[in-house]
Amino acid sequence: MLAGWFGIGRESVVAGIRKKFGKKGATVVEGNVRAFQAGLEFAELHPVKEERKMKAPQPGQKMKLLTDGNDMCAAAALFAGCTFFGGYPITPSTEIMQFLDREIWKYGGTVLQAEDEIAGVGAAVGASFAGKKAMTATSGPGMSLKTEMLGLASIAELPLVCINVQRGGPSTGMPTKAEQADLFQAAFSAHGDCLRPVLAPTSVADTFGITVEAFNLAEYYQTPVIVLSDQDIAQRKETIDPIDTAKCQLVERRRPTETELANFARFKLSESGISPISHPGMAGGNYLASGIEHNELGRPTASGEMHAQMNEKRFRKFNSLKNRRDLFVVEGDPNAPIGLVSWGSVAGAALEALRLAQAEGLHAKLLVPKLLYPVAEQVYQDFFASVRRGLFIEQSFQGQLYRLVRMYVDLPPQVKAFAKSGSNPIQPAEVLERLRELAVALQNHANSHQREAVAD
Repeated sequence: MLAGWFGIGRESVVAGIRKKFGKKGATVVEGNVRAFQAGLEFAELHPVKEERKMKAPQPGQKMKLLTDGNDMCAAAALFAGCTFFGGYPITPSTEIMQFLDREIWKYGGTVLQAEDEIAGVGAAVGASFAGKKAMTATSGPGMSLKTEMLGLASIAELPLVCINVQRGGPSTGMPTKAEQADLFQAAFSAHGDCLRPVLAPTSVADTFGITVEAFNLAEYYQTPVIVLSDQDIAQRKETIDPIDTAKCQLVERRRPTETELANFARFKLSESGISPISHPGMAGGNYLASGIEHNELGRPTASGEMHAQMNEKRFRKFNSLKNRRDLFVVEGDPNAPIGLVSWGSVAGAALEALRLAQAEGLHAKLLVPKLLYPVAEQVYQDFFASVRRGLFIEQSFQGQLYRLVRMYVDLPPQVKAFAKSGSNPIQPAEVLERLRELAVALQNHANSHQREAVAD
């Protein structure tokens, strides 16, 4: 019906049907082709009130990609050098594993579809210990199961990328609906003092760059990195420009020098907190990578003093990450008195609302963090320096980023959460209406001060 109403290329659709269902046999293929033809006939008999035919592509136009966030994530992993994926099927992340299962072998890699979520991430941790770039992917319920293994990777300081394609929760929740309610889980689901970077893409195209960045951070800081995608980004089809991979840089883990291997201290208390990492078979590079606390050589210890030093090391190494302003996007006038903060898939609605507000003459700006944790205090302090009223726009009941940032940053008192859970997406019109209300409140406040000044 859509092809009939909007003039979508019929031959291309039929070709896609034959490709999609080809393995299921001629009966299935022809049945779907007949269903498509029936839709065309219905559209012809029931035309839309206003004709809206899509224009045919013009000769010489640039090539576009029709893809989704899960495919972009998997393709980015291959580009970043991932050679091992361990996971278990779960909606809405399964397509990442399916893509890699199809393609990773061409690059000398391996996919392990494990018996459960714990085994999948455990295998990925083992692959990282063996010197490979490794990844796992899941959704909220799977993240709950992976938590213990992520703790092992944290204390053993092993690089690992973990993709969480968020869905409505808790428990089974709504597997086919998007939500942004796993941020607390990503930041805090660990016993003991533990810090793991958390990133979030804002679109299908952005998923490629964020996934590459996740591998770079994992390798550089020797840590698990969690990427919070969501069902909306992961499974929606989008037409995007081809990715310019020449703009992407790749980072490798810090290997020990010959001098360092002479008396190898895997967990050396370095100034940066980052120490050299070996792999099995490297001469002189043997060490114990376990979940028990250790000294610089990796030997188990029950020393409270050494435990405190290692905790400080594992946190200190992330100090430079909080200065990565390139992981934040600011739109609008830097001195605007109204500020919006939004992340993930909802950032698109916030950006559209900002542009509509600017067209009405409203003075506002928008901050889109792609690094959610650790909280970059200075970035938020600088953004809110001019803000007198504002909103954190999130698809969750609690407004988790709002609450997380408040733990570290003294926000202006009139900055509130605009949080909404459920499967219905936040619309730009809703945000625009709230912006109008903030602008009126600002004006009323200014008028009140003027009246008080006149009375004095």
